[in-house]
Formats: sequence, structure tokens, C-alpha cells
Amino acid sequence: MTSLREPTTGVFGGSFDPIHLGHLLLARDVLEAIPLRRILFVPAHQAPLRANQPMASGQDRLDMILSATANEPRFDVSELEINATEVNYTIDTVEKLVGVFPEERFALIVGADQLMKLPQWKRVEELVELTDFICLERPGYELASLPRLELNCLSIKSRSIQVSSSEIRERLQKGLSVEYMLPNPVLEMIQARRLYGVQPIESH
Repeated sequence: MTSLREPTTGVFGGSFDPIHLGHLLLARDVLEAIPLRRILFVPAHQAPLRANQPMASGQDRLDMILSATANEPRFDVSELEINATEVNYTIDTVEKLVGVFPEERFALIVGADQLMKLPQWKRVEELVELTDFICLERPGYELASLPRLELNCLSIKSRSIQVSSSEIRERLQKGLSVEYMLPNPVLEMIQARRLYGVQPIESH
């Protein structure tokens, strides 16, 4: 599964509800492993394979990503999915990106666990023609067992990060600290906008 074409942009999609330091570490790892020009964060309006809606609004999630990536010139953010009025599939996003940036070669950044579900993705045969894949290897998912599709795929060892958006939301709702889990600008935005059930800080 070695790429014969050099991708220029890694596409990092997800709910980012909220974006946390684990997301940023993974994006940096990809940049260090593969000579991409940039990583493009694409927050989802609603992920097709997920039943639950994001808790934060699209605008809040977009603003948090912009604040988290502001100091890294190779991190960009796309509003293509967040502005969608209905469920947006990966093939729709990739087609739009190719239309807007025809000179770019895109590579979707996905975990090996998600890549195993690739046959379930909409219009997958067209998708693998339009984009490459960057596979984040994870324990328990062997590359040899990945779907037998003609993928142009690069793989990197994925670090084990024991932090998740769902844990952060749960801790915030319980009034527990999420320090060291989020970039400071994101935490400040959550507190200022009272996202995820954060209560206002009482003044004495």
C-alpha cells in the first residue's frame, strides 16, 4: 500500500467537539512523517456514520479549531462541511475540495479502525480514485486485513493518546478540570461561551 503519488494536503475530518491536544499531536505527527504542504481540518456538520449530533454548534466548533491552529502555519481549516445544510458524505467533501483546489493532491487522514469500514462509505469506488489515504495504525488493526480496495495508502504509527472529546465534555459537565487536555485558547472560549454545560465563574 505504498503511494506512487505524493499528496500535498492531508484532510483531517471529524466532529472536533471540542478539538483537543490529541488531535493536534496527531496532525503534527502526520506532518513529521509525510512531507505534506498542509493539514486541512474539516469539521463535520453531522458525521454520516454517527447517530449523535455534536453538542457545540458548528460555528463554536469552527471557532475553537481556528483558535487552536492559529499559531501553526501548516494547519488550515475548511468550512465546507460545517456549512452544509444536510448530511455531507466524504465523497461530497472531496469532490468539492478537488473542484476548489485542482492543483492539490489530497489524502484523507483516518485511523485503521475507520479504514476497516471503508466499504460502507458512500460511492467508495469513486472516492479511492479521487483521494489518497493516510492510515493511522492502531493496535488490533493489521494493514494486511484492511479492505481489498485499490487504495493509494500511506501508513504511519499512531501514538496512543488517552484523551477524547467525549471525556472532555463529560468532565466539563461534572465541573472537573480539563487543564492539559485542551489548548488554552479553546478552554478560554468554552468558558466564555459556557459550552458543554460550563457554569459561569462566580465573583466574590
